[in-house]
Amino acid sequence: MATNTINLSLSPVPSLRLLSPYSPQNAPSLSFYSHFRPPIQLPSISHNTYKYTTATPRSLVIVTAVKTLSDTELVAVPLTAEEFNSKFPSETGVYAVYDKNDELQFVGISRNIGASVFSHLKSVPELCCSVKVGVVDDPDRTALTQAWKSWMEEHIQATGKIPPGNESGNNTWVRQPPKKKKPDLRLTPGHNVQLTVPLEELIDKLVKENKVVAFIKGSRSAPMCGFSQKVIGILESQGVDYESVDVLDEEYNNGLRETLKKYSNWPTFPQIFVNGELVGGCDILSSMYEKGRFKLHDQLELLEFKDQYVIKSVESPDQGFSIDRRDGNIEPLNDEACSGSPSQTSTIYGVAGTIRLLAGKYVLVITSRKEAGTFLGFPVFRVTSMKFLHCNEALKFSNYQEKKDEVYFMNLLKVVEATPGLYYSYETDITLNLQRRCKLAEGWMSKPIWKQADPRFVWNRNLLEELIECKLKLNDSPAVITLLSRRCNRRLGTRMWRRGANLEGDTANFIETEQLLETEGFKSSLLQ
Repeated sequence: MATNTINLSLSPVPSLRLLSPYSPQNAPSLSFYSHFRPPIQLPSISHNTYKYTTATPRSLVIVTAVKTLSDTELVAVPLTAEEFNSKFPSETGVYAVYDKNDELQFVGISRNIGASVFSHLKSVPELCCSVKVGVVDDPDRTALTQAWKSWMEEHIQATGKIPPGNESGNNTWVRQPPKKKKPDLRLTPGHNVQLTVPLEELIDKLVKENKVVAFIKGSRSAPMCGFSQKVIGILESQGVDYESVDVLDEEYNNGLRETLKKYSNWPTFPQIFVNGELVGGCDILSSMYEKGRFKLHDQLELLEFKDQYVIKSVESPDQGFSIDRRDGNIEPLNDEACSGSPSQTSTIYGVAGTIRLLAGKYVLVITSRKEAGTFLGFPVFRVTSMKFLHCNEALKFSNYQEKKDEVYFMNLLKVVEATPGLYYSYETDITLNLQRRCKLAEGWMSKPIWKQADPRFVWNRNLLEELIECKLKLNDSPAVITLLSRRCNRRLGTRMWRRGANLEGDTANFIETEQLLETEGFKSSLLQ
C-alpha cells in the first residue's frame, strides 16, 4: 500500500520498489576508474604499489587467492592515513564495506583498494566502519569479475538481499560521470532575422511554457557576474530543472535586456520566473534558499504544549504549523506558538493527515520509518509506526453514549496506527508508473506532488483533504480578502411572485458577489 505524506510544504506522495535478488545490481565499473579523491583535512595516504618483503609482512586481510566472504577477516576502518597504509593495500582486488552494525553495505572492486576505502570514509563515514579485503593476484577483467560475483552470490544466498550500495540507482558508492549541462535558450533565430512577433510576446511565451526560467548575464556554464553565478549555484544545488537565457547574447537575444525590464517591471538581473510569475532576483532567491524554501523536510520536531501541538522543521525552525488541542484548528507557525516549555518533545517523519470524529479531530503522524529501497534513484521508506494526536477536549462535555461511541472509534484508530505495508517517498511520486509518467504532459509534472498522484494508490487521500485545503502559503506577506455582495435594483420582489427573467434579461433578485484578494500590490477577483 502506498501512502502520501504532508510535511510542512504539504506535499510528498509515494511509490514502492520491490527488492529481490533478481533486481538490477549496481555493479562496480570494470574500467578500473579510481574512486579516490584527495582528502581535504586528513593526511594523504600512500599510492605506491604495496611490496611484499619478509621484513614487513602483509596484513592478515591480504590473501593470495580470494577467500570466501565469510572466511575473510573483518577489519575496523582506521581514522589515520598511517594506519591505512599498514592495514589496507594499494593493490587490485575486491572489498566489502560494513556499517557500525556489521551489516554489509557495498561490495566493490578497485585497482587501489586502500584509496577506494579511504574515499568511502570521506563520503559516507557513517556507513564505512569496517572492511573485508581480498587481493586478486595477476588481476584481469575475468578474475576480478569472478571474485566480485562470488562474494555477491554468497551474501545473497545467506541473506536473500542485495547490499544497499549495489542496488540499481544507488549512486552513493560508485562515482557517476558528470551530467551534461542543458544549453541556454535563444529567443530569436539570429540578429539579422526579422521577427514576426514582438520580443515581449516571445518572453511571455517562454516564461509560461517553462516551469523555471532564469534570465542571467552569461551562460549557465560561464556566468558573467557574481549574482548570476550565485543564482545558478542555488538552482543546481537543489536539483531544480530550469531553463536559462543569456541577456548579454546580442546575436540571438538582441534587445532582450531592455524589453525584459519593461515586461517584468524589474530593473536588475538576474531575474527568475516560476510558473510564469516573477519571483525576483538574486537577493530574494538567496533569502528563500537560506530559509529552506526549496527543501522538503524529512525530519520534524513535535512539541506538545498544554493547549496546542507544534510541528516544525529540525533544520529550519521557523517553518512549521501549530494544531489547537481543543478543536484541531491548524495555523501557520508564529512566535507566540512556541512560548513556554513543552511537556514533551519528539521526532516525527511526516504528517499523514487528519480525521474528525464525534468529539474532535485527530492528527496522524509518522513516528518511525525504515528505508526500503529506491525508485528511479530516490529513497523509498516503509512506515514502521504511527500515532494519532488527540484534539478532543469536547469529549469531557459529551454524554455517556457519545463517550462510549468515541471510545469505539478510538479503538479503530489504533488499528490504523498499526497498519503495516505503507510506503512513501519525500522526493518522487511512487503512485505513478514509468509508462504513465512518460505519457503525461510536461506541465503535469510541475504540479504539486499531491496533484500528480494517482488517487487509486494513495491510501490516505481522505485524511489529506484538510491539509490540502491549507496549501496556500503567503509566508510573511500580508493579504487582504474582501467579500462583497451587490444587490441589483431591477426586478425586485418576494420569491413567491418574482422568478425567472424579463425580456431585457434581468433576473429576479439578482445579487453579484465578488471575492477579492490583495497582496503585495497584486489583485485577484472571482465573480459569482
